Amino acid sequence: MRALWAAPTNLIGHAFGRLLCPTPVLVEGPAARGFLYRLPEGFPGIGAIALGSAILYDPRFVNGDRARSVLAHELAHTRQHDRLGPLYLPAH
Repeated sequence: MRALWAAPTNLIGHAFGRLLCPTPVLVEGPAARGFLYRLPEGFPGIGAIALGSAILYDPRFVNGDRARSVLAHELAHTRQHDRLGPLYLPAH
């Protein structure tokens, strides 16, 4: 049931991610999991964003000391998405 509930936003996130980066990397934590899509260099306006379980990120934004905290923040959004399903985007 959870997969069906989350499917609309997951489809949007993964479709957008695969257009820009065909090979995502799975990341998992104790409470959440997501797929990292590295945006092309110079992609305007996005540092990091979670669309369902897809996390799109600019490598210039997610680097050094803040990389772990940004990743943890975006993984929290993937968990929110699991609970809110199709209500995630309007609520976010």
